[in-house]
Amino acid sequence: MKTDQISGFCLMWICSIMIREREEMKSRGIAHLEEIERIAVDVESGALDARSGAVAFQARAWVAAQLNPRMLSEKWKAELDVQPSIQSLHLDAIRNLTKKQIDQNQAKTAVEVDGTYKGEQDS
Repeated sequence: MKTDQISGFCLMWICSIMIREREEMKSRGIAHLEEIERIAVDVESGALDARSGAVAFQARAWVAAQLNPRMLSEKWKAELDVQPSIQSLHLDAIRNLTKKQIDQNQAKTAVEVDGTYKGEQDS
């Protein structure tokens, strides 16, 4: 095996491990969310003191938000930065160029009427 093949294999292996770990963290966040639901049921049924339930709820909510911030964090907000695509910029440039060429062609092909050009008829 060449060194490039080995380094490429190692990079893919490391990336797959990182993806797997990220998914496991999200799953653990959801497990904490399920535990929060169980705590709420216990508090409602009287099996757990309300203050103890509040502390457990806040602690698990914080941990869940750290493990899966996109889904479970109250402070996380998505930002969408919309930029024009290369295709739309290309189409706009073609439209502008075509319009300019049409205008130039119309000016060049002005028809002579009565010995004058279109633009000179008022003179």
